[in-house]
Amino acid sequence: MDKFEETLADLNKSLEFDPNNAKVLNNRGGTYLYIRRYEESLADLNRSLEFDPNDATILNNRSTVYQLLRRFEESLADLNKALEIDPNNKITLSNRGDLNQQMGRHKESLLDLNKSFGIKSYSTDMNYLRFGTCANCKKYNTGFFYCHSCDPKISGFGTVYTAIWIDGKRTYDIGTSNNDVLLSRVQCNVALKSLTGILNISSDFFNEFKIHYECQLNRYNVDKYGIEIYGVTYNTVNNEYLMVFEYADKGDLRQYLATNFKLLDWKQKIKILCSISDNLDYIHQNYIHGDFHSGNILMISTRDIKIILIL
Repeated sequence: MDKFEETLADLNKSLEFDPNNAKVLNNRGGTYLYIRRYEESLADLNRSLEFDPNDATILNNRSTVYQLLRRFEESLADLNKALEIDPNNKITLSNRGDLNQQMGRHKESLLDLNKSFGIKSYSTDMNYLRFGTCANCKKYNTGFFYCHSCDPKISGFGTVYTAIWIDGKRTYDIGTSNNDVLLSRVQCNVALKSLTGILNISSDFFNEFKIHYECQLNRYNVDKYGIEIYGVTYNTVNNEYLMVFEYADKGDLRQYLATNFKLLDWKQKIKILCSISDNLDYIHQNYIHGDFHSGNILMISTRDIKIILIL
């Protein structure tokens, strides 16, 4: 008997003594959800809500089941009700943002995700990233204290290092029984980014982290759009925060073309152009890139070349 069967046996026994216990029904519904027995999960959660109709946690769980069953309107109704009960619940806001994104309601999705991260909503249809004003041309900076128009040789991306992540990125796979979730971690290279020359380092650093992470959450194709951001670490030697990114092993497009241009055939060149266009179109659905040049197009080798644009 595996751990899920043991859990279900305990919950079944509990319900024999108290068949109307909303908490136990919710727990059993959550267990069924985890092992992908969605109809049984839905039945338990429905019963649970009969006894406790204003429990935001149960509504959240049922919303997840509806979403997996592609019953999106019912899923949205549950999340709306949960937010009436607890308007500032970050998990519920994040779940509704994810659902709205899946339903193609991108503006509503962004509002929910912004609120869940504590980001103020933008007042315009397009979200412009503002980094102060350039002292020379008085236009908006395209990076922190950086204006590409005035000095294109200066990088607005801060200082970037490479490192080995010993524990590695977590990946999950379903076991042969379809009931076990297998966790694996493989050592890998990562890029570490700090921000230099900034007056309010903590505020600016974490604001940029939120922007990158929000952009990552919104993408619908993990492999195609956006370089992955894994989190934040702290350098105790220099007392600075660093963002941890996916490592671009092929460097930027400028470096790549300088070495490989003559080796590329016309199909490969068109593929690169299409990938750049797709990535830029994705970013411009909600942001203005503001610093678009070949040094900000990163190359990551998979079975094919993958083009990544960074904000």
